[in-house]
Amino acid sequence: MDRPEDAPDTHMIEYLTFLSKFILTNAVFGLALCALLIRIDRNRAHPPAEIVIASFGLAPPIITLLLYYSLLVLPSLPDLVYFVIVLSFFVGVLYLGRHWMADSLAYLKSALIKGWQRLAAGPSHGFARWLSIHLASLLVLYLAFLIISSLQVPIGGHDALSYAAQGKALYKIKHIELRGILLDPATGIYRPSFHAPSFPLFLTWEMILNGLFGFGGDMYFRSVHLYFGILIIALLVYWLNKKGRALALLGVIGLLSSRGFFLALARVHIDTYRIFFLLLSWIYLARALRNKDRLSLVLLGASSGIAAFAHTLGAFAAALTLLVFFLFLGGRILYRFQTAALVCLWALAAGGLHYLIDMAWGSGWILSLL
Repeated sequence: MDRPEDAPDTHMIEYLTFLSKFILTNAVFGLALCALLIRIDRNRAHPPAEIVIASFGLAPPIITLLLYYSLLVLPSLPDLVYFVIVLSFFVGVLYLGRHWMADSLAYLKSALIKGWQRLAAGPSHGFARWLSIHLASLLVLYLAFLIISSLQVPIGGHDALSYAAQGKALYKIKHIELRGILLDPATGIYRPSFHAPSFPLFLTWEMILNGLFGFGGDMYFRSVHLYFGILIIALLVYWLNKKGRALALLGVIGLLSSRGFFLALARVHIDTYRIFFLLLSWIYLARALRNKDRLSLVLLGASSGIAAFAHTLGAFAAALTLLVFFLFLGGRILYRFQTAALVCLWALAAGGLHYLIDMAWGSGWILSLL
């Protein structure tokens, strides 16, 4: 059957609207957060690549966190209100980090250039260098092809369809209920209140942008798993490169050739999203135990909280991570309690509070099993 004549134009418009949403949500908000993290890192103890990966990873789920609290406390308001809440938060972040925006852009440039050098530079000359550059180029092309093709695949599978239906229903009712509820009687979509709501709220955010600016489609929601898959690759390259560029290249080849990671990129799913924050929380667990600097403590709490907010299993992992931090922190007992309590407060604010709210006023979660 022939496609309609306007199909190419429609497809192009969909990509352009996706880019608009992506640039605002991931790039602009990510740069603003990066500037603030640079300000917190007064002693420049963290390499640029680490701060870039952390800030660009944290910015999108912070939006879902803001929507969660907004829909919980201020239900059934117009799209503009929720957009202004999110925008105001990041304007505040930008204001606090305004003197470090130039550093933020420089960090991003440094991370991109050095990331490519880590992956492709290899030996200084000869056939090995030629092979390294071409393998890295092929990997980038393969990843680009996988991203473009995956964005054209409709949402499928039980989990992805369930998250998408929940996100649409939350946009429709604009309210977070503190109990298991039937979100949409027409479709029978049901959301137990103890389930972590972050992933569905990506689609809610996209639909808010659609409603405000006349956009259409759900391509941004369908890109979330790809985005965090790329950030996982960035983490792999950064850390394996510390042991050698060849190892970093082999690590990426091994990861992309594995069936599990390929499927995680080829279809819409939550796995890359939740796994990225588990990895990030463990990285900053090690950083915080070794350095005990302010930024490491903040990022340990934030990444642990979002790991919990991303998936219910992440709540158990986050609790274990914070327990390990307390046990191995060292120092006097009062210092350990104070520092661990501060990190726990960050984790609660970053999403862990959802489970306490649900235990107190919702389903009861674990308490209901006792």
